[in-house]
Amino acid sequence: MKAVLLDLDGTLLDNDVSIFIPRYFSLLSRRFSHLIEPSKFIDSLIKASNAMIFPPHPSLTNEQVFWKEFIKLTGLDYEELAPQIRDFYLTDYSQLRDITRPMPGARDLLENLLERGYLLVVATSPIFPEIAIRKRLEWARIEDLPFRLVTTYENMHSGKPCLEYYYEILSYLGIQPWQAIMVGNSPSDDMVAKRLGLFTYLVAKDSLDQQKTELVDWYGPLEGLQNVLLPGH
Repeated sequence: MKAVLLDLDGTLLDNDVSIFIPRYFSLLSRRFSHLIEPSKFIDSLIKASNAMIFPPHPSLTNEQVFWKEFIKLTGLDYEELAPQIRDFYLTDYSQLRDITRPMPGARDLLENLLERGYLLVVATSPIFPEIAIRKRLEWARIEDLPFRLVTTYENMHSGKPCLEYYYEILSYLGIQPWQAIMVGNSPSDDMVAKRLGLFTYLVAKDSLDQQKTELVDWYGPLEGLQNVLLPGH
């Protein structure tokens, strides 16, 4: 095996998205409340985000798809919005940090994998700009590690759970599916990589009794990945 693809939220960063996403929506919509009613802003944001995921759009980045759809839905001006969006991620976005905390053992695991020569990919859902994802890597205290790729809405052309998302990562790395493993906490978004031929490791605290799936090769706490990839370490 040559490459390890790792989800971010709930895998490398302890982040309860059921809390994080509503607060994120609230902060972001408040920033633009002088331009558009918050509920319409959030509805448009969700629809434009979904458009990035499916269907795949190989000739357009997720960023291009998002803005095309968002502007169509809201009637707002991209040239006015873009600088404010960037400023939001540089300022207000940091208010969300207290919802998260570094995942215990994550950095040690990644450093051990790098030491053994594995290519590391942060395979997070690419519906956020790079600046937002880099912030969360910082909150996870792993932003300085030499990841071969961090998937963002600027560099991807689909998203989880589309198989095209995983195929694009493999193409970028220049490897075959059986040379990679996908590590994540979502049976639906992360373990689907098995359908393309990748190995899979489900980060789970409990047994698979309530989420049995033929797509999981191994499961357990994040630290347990060492037993799979670093035997005898």
